[in-house]
Amino acid sequence: MGEVYAYCRIIPGGADAGEQAAVMREMQVEEDHIFVDDAGPGDGEGSLHYRRLLKLLKPGDLLYIRSLSALGDSYPSIRDQWGLLTKVKRIDISILEMPLV
Repeated sequence: MGEVYAYCRIIPGGADAGEQAAVMREMQVEEDHIFVDDAGPGDGEGSLHYRRLLKLLKPGDLLYIRSLSALGDSYPSIRDQWGLLTKVKRIDISILEMPLV
């Protein structure tokens, strides 16, 4: 198994950055492997820390996200990012709020 990373996208009205990072630390993710962005007008790949994370990911790595909304605001953007991560980057994803996925 490769490295373990976590990505949090903070959505207004949702959990704050500190709370989401604490959840990721409970999953034994190293502090420097936790990436956090505020949800802005752009989806997924437009976020600064997400772009940095994409450059680090290698085949066999594991990425924790809290929910699918971390990957985008719409079904097409989530689907595109899912494909990029699983088919192009060939990483594993664990969605904490959907343990069956």
